Amino acid sequence: MGDSETHLLLHNLIIVTQGFVNSAVENRSDYIAAFKAALESYHLIGEQRFRENFTRFIQRVIPVAEELNIMMCIHPDDPPFPLLGLPRIASTVSDFNGSLHRLHRYITG
Repeated sequence: MGDSETHLLLHNLIIVTQGFVNSAVENRSDYIAAFKAALESYHLIGEQRFRENFTRFIQRVIPVAEELNIMMCIHPDDPPFPLLGLPRIASTVSDFNGSLHRLHRYITG
């Protein structure tokens, strides 16, 4: 793969597929550095805090969803193994049991 193909692949992976997810990574000249900085922020959080943040999120969202009769689900991590050093919290049966156990509410998916 040549330099131009490598650059196009990076642009497509970082901007086209991820840019809409994380507004910190925009279509700008230093998008690779911005993407790396966004990844680094997860290293500072760590897996345990990421799980705690997720738990706080679902504890706040699920009651509202229930009031509105909206069924929620948790999509498994894809892929179910660490990628780019990011913590994975929905990869194993234990992960899902832990998430659902901490919620103490009806959830479906």
